[in-house]
Amino acid sequence: MVQPTSQTISDEAYDLANARFPGSVSKVSDGKRKVSVSAIPSPTDSGYGSGSSSSAPPQSYSHLSVPVTLESAASLEWCGFDDYTAAMIFNDWSTDPDLLTMEHHIVEYLHEAKYKEDGDWRVAMTKIGISRQFQDRIMTPGHDFVRSFHPLRYWLEEFIVSNFLSLQTLDKRIKGASQPGQTGPVQMRGGGPKDPRSDFYYRESATITLYRVTTTARLQDVFLPNDTHDLSNAYSQPGRAHDFGHIRKGAFYYFTRQEWVIQLYAAYFPKCVNERDVCVLKVMGKEADIAPLGTRTWRMAEDDEWRELVWHSRKQAAFPESIRDKHRLTRTFIGPICVECNDNFVTKKSYKDITKANVARKGKLPKGDLGMQWVFQDKDTMSDLNSKVKVDLFKWNGPENDWYISKPRLWVDGQR
Repeated sequence: MVQPTSQTISDEAYDLANARFPGSVSKVSDGKRKVSVSAIPSPTDSGYGSGSSSSAPPQSYSHLSVPVTLESAASLEWCGFDDYTAAMIFNDWSTDPDLLTMEHHIVEYLHEAKYKEDGDWRVAMTKIGISRQFQDRIMTPGHDFVRSFHPLRYWLEEFIVSNFLSLQTLDKRIKGASQPGQTGPVQMRGGGPKDPRSDFYYRESATITLYRVTTTARLQDVFLPNDTHDLSNAYSQPGRAHDFGHIRKGAFYYFTRQEWVIQLYAAYFPKCVNERDVCVLKVMGKEADIAPLGTRTWRMAEDDEWRELVWHSRKQAAFPESIRDKHRLTRTFIGPICVECNDNFVTKKSYKDITKANVARKGKLPKGDLGMQWVFQDKDTMSDLNSKVKVDLFKWNGPENDWYISKPRLWVDGQR
């Protein structure tokens, strides 16, 4: 059966945008529309953001060229696939008797794609139908270190799904930006209360702070009306393999406490997503609430237990009895970040072959600051945090010029 399709920009959004911002959305030409950035608001041009600098961040482009139809081969090409693979995924989706979403089909394709996990990334991406242009973006020079934090499969899902969600939410955001609302000059913070840069680095006493990089399109169901939030919606299903678990074994949420780690993610994301703004979620709360002591939290050092868990997880091998029961009970994993997880990591014959060179550090071995990751497993774990933590949102434009979003729900909806 043929599934219904929808427009990336409806006639209503087209009319609203051009009524308020004449010429901001073009007519259809060759199956695409051009959308000016004026039709997609940023905190730097609304009354809902404030920054740690008196100058608005420069825009890297003046418009987006987007396909007309959301569920289409053209949209899949826009997200990062070559034309042949885009057509194949679209055909599979259009004849799916279960009426699953296009997003689900994208994720399923990336999970099922066969390639050599420890091989050359460009060879692997070519084999599974990633376009040459998108390959160049994934392999952008200067980001090798953060790229080594995860296997290729993780990054492809992160970026391609983010691109699809950008198209999926575009109509709603353009309508929001086109509605009359609060306007006025940007209110500059001029530095946070305890830090000369901004609240991004400010920490409340007796709390811990966790960071996660994401895009506006992924935040649609995170920030809710009446200043509430639902952190369980800060991911996409099905779950991905990670350092502490297997693929398809639940939803996994990645955070870090370290600013230098999140800065690496935030610098890499804009190279690979078709999104105007890259955002950082900042979660603050008491450590006893976020990671309570007991069997539900597994805290790991750079030791044999961590090496054994990471090795089996990356190999997607059955856990040995020594860690199986403990893993089954755990909902929050805290441990070192792996590097070189594709080039030579998964080919190691034993977890004992994992060395200090396979751990992310800032600075030289052996005294460099150890990169740590907080991985929360399943939606219930995140839902339990909603009433216990404070969540702030920042538009990232470099470590010295981040933008605090004081009304994230309105901004995510595109309202000025």
